[in-house]
Amino acid sequence: MPPIHHGGSQKTSTGDGFSLSQYRRDIDGLRAIAVTSVVLYHVFPAVLPGGFVGVDIFFVISGFLISGIIWNRLADNTFSFADFYARRIRRIFPALAVVLIATLVVGFLALYPDELARLGKHTLAGAFFASNFILLGEGGYFDIAAEHKPLLHLWSLSIEEQFYLAWPLLLFGMWRLRAPFLTCAIVLALGSFCVNVFFTMQEPTSAFFNPLSRAWELLVGAMVAYKVRTRGPLRGSLAHLSSLVGVMLLAISFVVLQRSAAFPGWWALLPTLGSALVLNCPPSACFNRFVLSSRVFVGIGLISYPLYLWHWPIFSITNIKLMGAISPFVGGSIVLSSLALAWMTYTFLETPIRLRHATNKVASMLAFAVFAIGLLGFFVWRSDGFVRYLRVNRNAGYLTQTRSLDDWLREVRGDSCHLMSLSVSQHPAHCFEPERPLVVLWGDSFGASLYPGLRDLQKTSSFGLAQLTTSSCPALPAVQSDRPNCNEVNANILATLQELQPDAVILFSAWTRPGYGMQDSEVSLKLQSQLSTLRQALPSTRLIVVGPIPRWDRAMRDILTDIALKSSQPPPLYLPLPDMDENRKKRALEPVMRTLTEKSGAFYISPTEILCDGERCLTRVSDSVDGLVTVDHDGHLNPKAAALIVSRIAPLLF
Repeated sequence: MPPIHHGGSQKTSTGDGFSLSQYRRDIDGLRAIAVTSVVLYHVFPAVLPGGFVGVDIFFVISGFLISGIIWNRLADNTFSFADFYARRIRRIFPALAVVLIATLVVGFLALYPDELARLGKHTLAGAFFASNFILLGEGGYFDIAAEHKPLLHLWSLSIEEQFYLAWPLLLFGMWRLRAPFLTCAIVLALGSFCVNVFFTMQEPTSAFFNPLSRAWELLVGAMVAYKVRTRGPLRGSLAHLSSLVGVMLLAISFVVLQRSAAFPGWWALLPTLGSALVLNCPPSACFNRFVLSSRVFVGIGLISYPLYLWHWPIFSITNIKLMGAISPFVGGSIVLSSLALAWMTYTFLETPIRLRHATNKVASMLAFAVFAIGLLGFFVWRSDGFVRYLRVNRNAGYLTQTRSLDDWLREVRGDSCHLMSLSVSQHPAHCFEPERPLVVLWGDSFGASLYPGLRDLQKTSSFGLAQLTTSSCPALPAVQSDRPNCNEVNANILATLQELQPDAVILFSAWTRPGYGMQDSEVSLKLQSQLSTLRQALPSTRLIVVGPIPRWDRAMRDILTDIALKSSQPPPLYLPLPDMDENRKKRALEPVMRTLTEKSGAFYISPTEILCDGERCLTRVSDSVDGLVTVDHDGHLNPKAAALIVSRIAPLLF
């Protein structure tokens, strides 16, 4: 990620000829595009859906510059591995050390024990440039839990440093043996690209984080550097055309690619080739000269490394504390604070060390500092986030451990029988069990949360189960949901029910979710219409409606941990429900839903009556990690709470 300021003249060439030792303002401008795209993608993903390819641009730039630096010093007979890595340490470690220690300190103040323990583990990995390998076993870059990992972004820096360990040795060997560089590089790049394509199809997470599937991008940069060194850059109108085509490929990547794309795979060719085309042009090429070399682009490019380091921890910890509620104002504040910290880091830390303290002794001290921070991270990790020093019961799993949304999604069969992809409108055949009597679960993600409870009921009762749940799609007709194909999905479900004629259908959704665009009166009318339709289509089927879930103002684990830390006592089983507008609406809606449900001949189950005692509601079913009633701040049921609700439904099923 970090810019490499190579030796030689600091004046930009204005002609078509230049050597690899010259400083190129346009490369800093290209860095600005890369880091801006990544920051915008993280903070405002809807603005630049493919902004994550900025990392691929960085890879190509790094391969280009590092190869040029090594060739220049080999040609001058001044190359030294000790000097090379000392320079690298002086460039990389100052900002990295500050960001690592700052993130640990803020994490100690703001995060809960399990979150802090994971941060310690990632600090250790980041300090020793192994983040990508740690993340291989923790899920993908686009997973929900990724936003709760403040040092997730160090995976790319780890890949670069792993490349920098192997590539100088290979270049040195090829130079001494006079091996054909281009042939060797093409073979290595093709091998890496094939690994990339294979892993993208078979193991997408491995493709994303594995250095073998990413090396080809850095090698493309190295091959461009070799071409420029031996034959010079493109010239004349061809250079202008190459510059514009390269930028167009980058723009297409930013706009067309989505987080759901099979990436890197073949799609990674877009940003990689686009970057290569820009680098193969001289600084005098039109876009390079008038845009990339402009003062604004160069200024952002110069602070691109610390900006990349700072922005993600700030975003991640803010996201954790605000439970994902990142407003435009908060997002803008994150960007501005990241820019300010990046400028200060570059001005007062990086530049003085690089220019005024360029000694191997300083490099040794920096290396010791970063690795010491890594060992501190190891201590934080192995001490369970200092949990033994906090006033909480270490035997209470709900306080010291986390059930991530990824774990919960797996239990409710996310993206399988609980449809999540916006392009799918039909549930697959394996969602229907052949046994009779047959119970069908129909609803949105709240409905899906009942699935583990019904599976638990199957241990003591013999029946078949069909899960027909869909993200952001309630079991109601004519919904204006933020899921475009919701009504198509529900039409398919209704047709399937007519064919199956199940013994029981359970309807459960987030009835009052704002994203459904319905007033409370509309919810009642649509539910009445749905029950009427189902009664005609399924005359012998038992219909069961599960009412609204009580809503808390924060995640239950956060509420209980705060109580434990303040009182040194186990939190009570029941707590007063927050006096929120949403809870008031649910209390007003529930008797209406009950009345019309029972009038239609269906059964009504009230989660509020099961979970609450007047104004106080149950916080946990047990002290285990999955004992909390809800898994998140939205109110999705944990499996044990789902089993409690299902135990009240069971007598009505058959």
